[in-house]
Amino acid sequence: MISYIPERFLPVVKGLYQTIYPEMNPDFNPPANATGVHPENDAPHSLKDKHLSDATIVPDRNTMLDRLTDAHGRVAELGVDEGDFSKQIIDRLSSDELHLVDVWNSSRYDEGKMQQVRTRFADAIDDGTVEIHRKRSEEYLEAMPTDYLSFAYIDTSHGYQQTLTELELCREVVIDDGVIAGHDFCVGNPPRRNTYGVLPAVTEFCSDYQYRLSYLTLETHGHHSFALEKIR
Repeated sequence: MISYIPERFLPVVKGLYQTIYPEMNPDFNPPANATGVHPENDAPHSLKDKHLSDATIVPDRNTMLDRLTDAHGRVAELGVDEGDFSKQIIDRLSSDELHLVDVWNSSRYDEGKMQQVRTRFADAIDDGTVEIHRKRSEEYLEAMPTDYLSFAYIDTSHGYQQTLTELELCREVVIDDGVIAGHDFCVGNPPRRNTYGVLPAVTEFCSDYQYRLSYLTLETHGHHSFALEKIR
Protein backbone atom coordinates (compact mmCIF):
# COMPACT_ATOMS: atom_id res chain seq x y z
CA MET A 1 0.00 0.00 0.00
CA ILE A 2 1.31 3.48 -0.89
CA SER A 3 1.19 5.68 2.21
CA TYR A 4 3.13 8.68 0.90
CA ILE A 5 3.08 10.57 -2.40
CA PRO A 6 5.95 13.00 -3.08
CA GLU A 7 4.69 16.57 -3.33
CA ARG A 8 5.97 16.99 -6.89
CA PHE A 9 3.61 14.18 -8.02
CA LEU A 10 0.48 15.58 -6.38
CA PRO A 11 -0.59 17.70 -9.41
CA VAL A 12 -0.37 14.62 -11.63
CA VAL A 13 -2.41 12.49 -9.23
CA LYS A 14 -4.95 15.28 -8.82
CA GLY A 15 -5.23 15.62 -12.60
CA LEU A 16 -5.81 11.88 -13.05
CA TYR A 17 -8.48 11.92 -10.35
CA GLN A 18 -10.27 14.84 -11.99
CA THR A 19 -10.14 13.06 -15.34
CA ILE A 20 -11.95 10.08 -13.86
CA TYR A 21 -14.30 12.25 -11.77
CA PRO A 22 -14.47 15.51 -13.78
CA GLU A 23 -17.06 17.09 -11.53
CA MET A 24 -14.36 17.34 -8.83
CA ASN A 25 -12.49 19.82 -11.02
CA PRO A 26 -13.47 23.40 -10.05
CA ASP A 27 -12.95 24.46 -13.66
CA PHE A 28 -15.14 21.68 -15.06
CA ASN A 29 -17.82 23.05 -17.38
CA PRO A 30 -19.84 20.16 -18.83
CA PRO A 31 -20.89 20.44 -22.48
CA ALA A 32 -24.50 21.06 -23.38
CA ASN A 33 -25.00 17.39 -24.23
CA ALA A 34 -23.61 16.09 -20.94
CA THR A 35 -25.87 13.38 -19.57
CA GLY A 36 -26.66 14.67 -16.12
CA VAL A 37 -23.89 15.79 -13.77
CA HIS A 38 -25.14 14.41 -10.46
CA PRO A 39 -28.60 16.02 -10.65
CA GLU A 40 -30.56 16.87 -7.54
CA ASN A 41 -32.55 13.79 -6.60
CA ASP A 42 -33.80 11.78 -3.66
CA ALA A 43 -31.62 8.74 -4.26
CA PRO A 44 -30.07 7.26 -1.11
CA HIS A 45 -26.28 7.21 -0.97
CA SER A 46 -26.27 3.42 -0.75
CA LEU A 47 -28.57 0.42 -0.78
CA LYS A 48 -29.44 -1.78 2.17
CA ASP A 49 -28.23 -5.35 2.51
CA LYS A 50 -31.57 -6.73 1.31
CA HIS A 51 -30.99 -5.08 -2.07
CA LEU A 52 -27.51 -6.58 -2.46
CA SER A 53 -27.28 -9.80 -0.43
CA ASP A 54 -27.98 -12.10 -3.40
CA ALA A 55 -26.01 -10.16 -6.02
CA THR A 56 -23.65 -12.13 -8.24
CA ILE A 57 -20.67 -10.56 -10.01
CA VAL A 58 -20.01 -11.93 -13.49
CA PRO A 59 -17.23 -11.12 -15.98
CA ASP A 60 -19.34 -9.39 -18.66
CA ARG A 61 -22.86 -8.83 -19.94
CA ASN A 62 -22.78 -11.83 -22.26
CA THR A 63 -22.14 -14.04 -19.24
CA MET A 64 -24.99 -12.26 -17.47
CA LEU A 65 -27.32 -13.23 -20.32
CA ASP A 66 -26.18 -16.84 -20.03
CA ARG A 67 -27.13 -16.83 -16.34
CA LEU A 68 -30.59 -15.35 -16.95
CA THR A 69 -32.09 -18.66 -17.98
CA ASP A 70 -35.66 -17.57 -17.16
CA ALA A 71 -35.46 -14.28 -19.10
CA HIS A 72 -36.90 -15.52 -22.37
CA GLY A 73 -40.25 -14.97 -24.02
CA ARG A 74 -40.82 -11.33 -24.99
CA VAL A 75 -37.68 -9.24 -24.68
CA ALA A 76 -36.91 -5.58 -25.39
CA GLU A 77 -33.64 -3.73 -25.87
CA LEU A 78 -33.98 0.02 -25.35
CA GLY A 79 -31.11 1.66 -27.22
CA VAL A 80 -29.81 -0.52 -30.03
CA ASP A 81 -27.09 1.30 -32.01
CA GLU A 82 -25.86 -1.20 -34.65
CA GLY A 83 -27.36 -4.25 -32.93
CA ASP A 84 -24.22 -5.91 -31.58
CA PHE A 85 -25.76 -6.68 -28.20
CA SER A 86 -29.08 -7.46 -29.87
CA LYS A 87 -27.33 -10.39 -31.56
CA GLN A 88 -26.10 -11.64 -28.19
CA ILE A 89 -29.62 -11.41 -26.77
CA ILE A 90 -31.00 -13.48 -29.66
CA ASP A 91 -28.26 -16.11 -29.40
CA ARG A 92 -28.11 -16.41 -25.62
CA LEU A 93 -31.70 -15.93 -24.47
CA SER A 94 -33.51 -17.76 -27.28
CA SER A 95 -36.30 -15.21 -26.98
CA ASP A 96 -39.63 -15.69 -28.72
CA GLU A 97 -39.80 -11.98 -29.56
CA LEU A 98 -37.10 -9.33 -29.49
CA HIS A 99 -38.27 -5.71 -29.68
CA LEU A 100 -35.49 -3.31 -30.74
CA VAL A 101 -36.25 0.25 -29.69
CA ASP A 102 -34.20 3.28 -30.78
CA VAL A 103 -34.79 6.70 -32.33
CA TRP A 104 -31.71 6.66 -34.58
CA ASN A 105 -31.98 10.42 -35.12
CA SER A 106 -28.62 11.85 -34.03
CA SER A 107 -25.28 12.33 -35.77
CA ARG A 108 -23.81 9.42 -33.79
CA TYR A 109 -26.85 7.14 -33.96
CA ASP A 110 -28.37 7.87 -37.34
CA GLU A 111 -30.77 6.28 -39.81
CA GLY A 112 -27.88 4.50 -41.49
CA LYS A 113 -27.37 2.44 -38.35
CA MET A 114 -31.05 1.57 -38.29
CA GLN A 115 -30.76 0.28 -41.85
CA GLN A 116 -27.76 -1.81 -40.77
CA VAL A 117 -29.91 -3.35 -38.05
CA ARG A 118 -32.72 -4.06 -40.53
CA THR A 119 -30.26 -5.79 -42.86
CA ARG A 120 -28.54 -7.66 -40.06
CA PHE A 121 -31.77 -9.15 -38.70
CA ALA A 122 -33.73 -9.35 -41.96
CA ASP A 123 -34.54 -13.05 -41.60
CA ALA A 124 -35.65 -12.67 -37.97
CA ILE A 125 -37.76 -9.64 -38.91
CA ASP A 126 -39.41 -11.64 -41.68
CA ASP A 127 -40.31 -14.54 -39.39
CA GLY A 128 -41.59 -12.22 -36.65
CA THR A 129 -38.87 -12.91 -34.07
CA VAL A 130 -37.49 -9.35 -34.24
CA GLU A 131 -39.54 -6.17 -34.44
CA ILE A 132 -38.02 -2.71 -34.84
CA HIS A 133 -39.60 0.31 -33.14
CA ARG A 134 -38.19 3.69 -34.21
CA LYS A 135 -39.33 5.71 -31.22
CA ARG A 136 -38.25 6.89 -27.80
CA SER A 137 -38.02 4.25 -25.10
CA GLU A 138 -40.70 5.80 -22.90
CA GLU A 139 -43.06 6.09 -25.88
CA TYR A 140 -42.61 2.39 -26.60
CA LEU A 141 -43.03 1.35 -22.94
CA GLU A 142 -46.11 3.50 -22.39
CA ALA A 143 -47.82 1.75 -25.31
CA MET A 144 -47.12 -1.75 -24.01
CA PRO A 145 -49.66 -3.69 -21.91
CA THR A 146 -48.89 -4.57 -18.30
CA ASP A 147 -46.82 -7.73 -17.75
CA TYR A 148 -45.87 -7.90 -21.42
CA LEU A 149 -42.09 -8.45 -21.27
CA SER A 150 -39.97 -10.99 -19.44
CA PHE A 151 -36.73 -9.05 -19.88
CA ALA A 152 -35.84 -5.45 -20.69
CA TYR A 153 -32.36 -4.04 -21.22
CA ILE A 154 -31.88 -0.25 -20.96
CA ASP A 155 -29.04 1.42 -22.87
CA THR A 156 -30.25 4.90 -23.85
CA SER A 157 -29.15 8.35 -22.68
CA HIS A 158 -27.93 7.28 -19.18
CA GLY A 159 -29.31 10.48 -17.66
CA TYR A 160 -30.75 10.25 -14.15
CA GLN A 161 -34.36 11.25 -14.91
CA GLN A 162 -34.47 9.34 -18.19
CA THR A 163 -33.17 6.16 -16.56
CA LEU A 164 -35.50 6.48 -13.57
CA THR A 165 -38.49 6.96 -15.90
CA GLU A 166 -37.49 3.92 -17.94
CA LEU A 167 -37.08 1.79 -14.82
CA GLU A 168 -40.48 2.83 -13.49
CA LEU A 169 -42.17 2.11 -16.82
CA CYS A 170 -40.40 -1.25 -17.07
CA ARG A 171 -41.76 -2.09 -13.63
CA GLU A 172 -45.25 -2.01 -15.15
CA VAL A 173 -44.39 -3.74 -18.42
CA VAL A 174 -42.06 -6.52 -17.16
CA ILE A 175 -43.69 -9.52 -15.48
CA ASP A 176 -43.32 -9.99 -11.71
CA ASP A 177 -40.64 -12.67 -11.99
CA GLY A 178 -38.93 -10.97 -14.93
CA VAL A 179 -35.68 -9.02 -15.12
CA ILE A 180 -34.97 -5.33 -15.67
CA ALA A 181 -31.37 -4.78 -16.74
CA GLY A 182 -29.22 -2.06 -18.22
CA HIS A 183 -25.85 -0.76 -19.27
CA ASP A 184 -23.39 1.86 -18.00
CA PHE A 185 -23.77 1.29 -14.28
CA CYS A 186 -20.84 3.64 -13.73
CA VAL A 187 -19.98 7.30 -13.05
CA GLY A 188 -19.71 8.22 -16.72
CA ASN A 189 -17.57 8.46 -19.83
CA PRO A 190 -14.46 10.54 -18.96
CA PRO A 191 -13.11 10.85 -22.54
CA ARG A 192 -16.40 12.48 -23.59
CA ARG A 193 -16.59 14.47 -20.34
CA ASN A 194 -20.03 13.00 -19.64
CA THR A 195 -21.26 11.83 -16.28
CA TYR A 196 -24.16 9.42 -16.01
CA GLY A 197 -27.17 9.24 -13.72
CA VAL A 198 -27.63 5.47 -13.88
CA LEU A 199 -26.15 4.81 -10.42
CA PRO A 200 -28.48 7.13 -8.47
CA ALA A 201 -31.47 6.17 -10.63
CA VAL A 202 -30.99 2.44 -10.00
CA THR A 203 -30.36 3.06 -6.30
CA GLU A 204 -33.51 5.14 -5.94
CA PHE A 205 -35.60 2.67 -7.94
CA CYS A 206 -34.47 -0.34 -5.91
CA SER A 207 -35.07 1.49 -2.65
CA ASP A 208 -38.53 2.81 -3.60
CA TYR A 209 -39.90 -0.31 -5.29
CA GLN A 210 -38.12 -3.13 -3.44
CA TYR A 211 -35.92 -4.51 -6.18
CA ARG A 212 -32.60 -6.23 -5.65
CA LEU A 213 -29.41 -6.29 -7.69
CA SER A 214 -29.18 -9.86 -8.95
CA TYR A 215 -26.21 -9.48 -11.31
CA LEU A 216 -23.44 -6.95 -11.83
CA THR A 217 -20.81 -7.23 -14.55
CA LEU A 218 -17.17 -6.29 -14.01
CA GLU A 219 -15.62 -5.44 -17.38
CA THR A 220 -12.25 -3.69 -17.23
CA HIS A 221 -13.52 -0.81 -19.41
CA GLY A 222 -15.77 0.17 -16.50
CA HIS A 223 -19.07 0.30 -18.40
CA HIS A 224 -20.81 -2.29 -16.25
CA SER A 225 -24.24 -3.83 -16.69
CA PHE A 226 -26.78 -4.55 -13.96
CA ALA A 227 -29.79 -6.85 -13.60
CA LEU A 228 -32.65 -6.22 -11.17
CA GLU A 229 -35.32 -8.55 -9.84
CA LYS A 230 -38.12 -8.03 -7.34
CA ILE A 231 -37.39 -8.86 -3.71
CA ARG A 232 -39.54 -11.79 -2.63
